Amino acid sequence: MDIAEPQAQKETKPEVKKKKMHVALFTEEADKLFITLPLTGTKSEARLKRPQTNFAPVFVFPGSKKMGSGDYLEWQISYDTASTSEPSVIETVTFQRNDKTRYGCELIWLLVQAVKKKMITKDDFNNLSKLLDSESDGVQELEKIGQKKQEIAPVWASSASYISYFQIVPDHILVRDNYSVEIKISQQQIGVHNQAMIYLHLPLKHCTSTNTNNGAFFERSATKSEKAKYTITKDNVALISDTIAAFALASKPHRKDIRTMFTQLSTQLFKE
Repeated sequence: MDIAEPQAQKETKPEVKKKKMHVALFTEEADKLFITLPLTGTKSEARLKRPQTNFAPVFVFPGSKKMGSGDYLEWQISYDTASTSEPSVIETVTFQRNDKTRYGCELIWLLVQAVKKKMITKDDFNNLSKLLDSESDGVQELEKIGQKKQEIAPVWASSASYISYFQIVPDHILVRDNYSVEIKISQQQIGVHNQAMIYLHLPLKHCTSTNTNNGAFFERSATKSEKAKYTITKDNVALISDTIAAFALASKPHRKDIRTMFTQLSTQLFKE
């Protein structure tokens, strides 16, 4: 079965009208893939963050604050969707979750396009397949959110008879020259278990504005509805493989989902 082309891949088309994450993926050149991420969207799953010395990174709203050279876009990338109206959906790649059909999207779309453009080879694909065959526990199954009592509690807490603790949250980051991939443990919003979340970090210094009149990002605020464009070439295409590997390491359910889609992709992408 041939892989159906996603519904909206041109930069000139309205970006993600029905897509809650407001992320657009497209390809218009033979050896490149493009990602556009909103800078000012408050409901997007891509947000600007700023590293802090000895503290966790903080979110920055670039519509009101100046962007800095060390800022990066944190994108909670997905590999599946329940909706066939998602612009990056691959309708011929599916799996079942809770008796409902899920379709490949985003990360799977990037993989498919990279293979078609010969940016990812059959050997690369097969190496990833071997990683997905593992039955070992992942970060989600092995690690927990810890807790440590503060030896010196804040004055207000002591005076009010509170006992103070630090939460110790497992967080693993693979750092590359022009991107990073993060596996973070968090508590489920619905449910009683912890879950492993995958985030792509795209440094702002490696992005360009979709508004060519705006110039460089740094030392200015973002304009209304401005987006950052990140380009994938043969030099950083490992971003796709590294992100797939992160999902495989993150949890057994993630690994099972992607393994099911890889089985279908192996026959759809590499015909004898």
